[in-house]
Amino acid sequence: MNRLENISKIVEIGAENGYNTSALLDYAVRRHILLDTVDPSLPENAKQLLQSPQFKFHQTVSGEYLAGNDRYHVIFMDGDHNYETVLTDLETIDRKRKQNCIKVIFLHDVCWPWAYRDIYYGPERIKAPHPYDYNIRVSPYEEERSEQGLSSGNYATALTEGGENNGVLCAVENFLKITGPRWRFKSFPVLYGIGILYCVKNFSPKELNAFETELHQQLSSRELMSVLELNRIENLCRIEALRLDIVRAGEVWKQDQSYIATLEANLKERDKTLEANRKEHQQTQYRLIEQEAQLEEQKRDLEKSAEEWQQNQSYIAELQTKLEQQELDLEKNAEERQRTQSYIVELQTSLDVCKQQLVDTTGKNTVLQQDLNHLSKMNCSLQEQNKAMEQERNRWQSNCNKLEKNRQELEELIRHGEHRCQELLNEITHTAARGRELEGELWNSRQKIRSLLLRTPDIFWRWHGEKWNCLLPYGVRNRCRLHKIAELLHTSEIHVFSIDVFDTLLLREYKSEITRFREIAELVHQAFPEISSRNFFQARALAHRLAYQLAKPVQGCREAAFDSIYRLIGAILQEHDAIRLAAMQEIDLSYEISHLRLNPNIRKLLEIARMRNLRIVAVSDMYLNRDALARIINNFLPPGMINEIYSSADFGISKISGLLWDELLRREQVSPQAILHLGDNPVADFEMPYIRCGITSVLLLRSALYNRYIRWRNRRNINQLQKERIYNGVR
Repeated sequence: MNRLENISKIVEIGAENGYNTSALLDYAVRRHILLDTVDPSLPENAKQLLQSPQFKFHQTVSGEYLAGNDRYHVIFMDGDHNYETVLTDLETIDRKRKQNCIKVIFLHDVCWPWAYRDIYYGPERIKAPHPYDYNIRVSPYEEERSEQGLSSGNYATALTEGGENNGVLCAVENFLKITGPRWRFKSFPVLYGIGILYCVKNFSPKELNAFETELHQQLSSRELMSVLELNRIENLCRIEALRLDIVRAGEVWKQDQSYIATLEANLKERDKTLEANRKEHQQTQYRLIEQEAQLEEQKRDLEKSAEEWQQNQSYIAELQTKLEQQELDLEKNAEERQRTQSYIVELQTSLDVCKQQLVDTTGKNTVLQQDLNHLSKMNCSLQEQNKAMEQERNRWQSNCNKLEKNRQELEELIRHGEHRCQELLNEITHTAARGRELEGELWNSRQKIRSLLLRTPDIFWRWHGEKWNCLLPYGVRNRCRLHKIAELLHTSEIHVFSIDVFDTLLLREYKSEITRFREIAELVHQAFPEISSRNFFQARALAHRLAYQLAKPVQGCREAAFDSIYRLIGAILQEHDAIRLAAMQEIDLSYEISHLRLNPNIRKLLEIARMRNLRIVAVSDMYLNRDALARIINNFLPPGMINEIYSSADFGISKISGLLWDELLRREQVSPQAILHLGDNPVADFEMPYIRCGITSVLLLRSALYNRYIRWRNRRNINQLQKERIYNGVR
């Protein structure tokens, strides 16, 4: 931010705990500028900052503050992390960009977890929130809520990740689509993602150049930042998982302690019960003694009761007489009961007649109820028809709105396409001028090579045995050249036969690298329909270029590896599933195998070398590592025919720089004259191994232009050698 000029005010949206507010105020004091902080509540740590004359706190939401008339130049947005709030604030800022001369917007949480997932500090203020819940956990490996991962706290969080209008980064991307090229966006994958959104039209050319140069320098280690951020998030998830385990263990420990306390209380209660039972037993013995005395008294009472019983027997006889008299009275009552029963039967008959009349009345009510139900059904049917007509009208209106929106998007695409065509035309013009410069440089390089060849004719002739053999490749007759190479393999000086892989041992179909990338993208789209072929093609081409730019230089040489290319593809496509990336790598490698074929002439030379027990090694400048190259070669040759494979992807150095040849000599531990190399690149496979290391090299040319050049160089060198009388008639 020190690169920015003419700044009078900084706005911070979202203060949270106030730590970042304190840091921004320190910076504002040093630069003599103002700081406005916007938050619905004032943090405790920020209350002491109100004493500063350069600080002002606005206790409101961001939308109300931004809609006001305050002027500001730099904004730090770390407020409500959801699509609707972020997009609304950005659109408000864009409408007032000229009035306020806004230069830079710093955004937080543009990477996982809130890049494509909404979190709502106040869901009641959101018009159309996604389905949400409170205090859920999110994981970088699961799109929905997870049992393990980072907790969202007590805030409302969207249940699923991705989809339309979801997350901070989604809002920024849609904002860039709406505003076009006047805003540019860069992001740093650290601390959940820091985004920088700057308005190009509010910068001077010098200031914009300095600002973007500083950004590009900071972004040079973006891949390392991504790896460190992923590692940090994984460590946080592990720490959270350990914390949950500790909490659960604490709860189990508390339950065990409670159970132990309960057992101790029960044990004490049991001891008390035993002591009480012992005392009660003693008391029971005392009561038994007392009861024995009472039994003696009761025995005496029984004797008295026997006398009273005899008296009662006489009294019972008197009662029996009275009972007989009552039975006679009951017989009279039974006759009266029969008369009452006949009267009840008559009443029951009258009741049955009334019930039949009630049944007839109920049947009539049932018919009326059925008619009423039929009318209700007809009314419901009419209401459903009205609802269907209303839905059809709404659908027609929605289609009209979609057509109007599509028309506006088409006009925007046409304007963007015209602008892009003009940019491509300028690039083509620049590329054509650069091509003419490179043609001039190529002509100068050829002149230098020709002068070098005239000074050192022995580059193309080597002494073997008792005669001079021409080591030029595929010159006039290929069969003659293969015969000469076979003769070299039979000499006693050669112990190692080195061979180039692509366009020498294995021949490719004539397709450009861009064409191969497009066909691989189609295969990936067939395997993973959610990834479009266009997106994968762009990611594959960009990752291929970035892998070489980001590779660690080894003695000034940068070489990329297959794995690093697909790690970059995963970062570009936001694809973090290692299994899916491995499947894409397998598709790429299978495509390479299916579009290669074995060179039959080279197969014969390999059989000759194997018959002579020569050590056979393959050397390649390729982003494929040793294992991938071995898998490709084993599809065309028997396993074990190639003893060793040297790939630039494994060592980070190339043949064309000459460093890979030094590594080959160091590992093989033989003299340069004991190695015979066969390849198709004039510099990497012929001039560098021979001129730099002295390795016997044979070149297989790939085009008629090279053949004509070599024939011209042959005739020139042969004439010079004939004059010196050292030519033995080798063609």
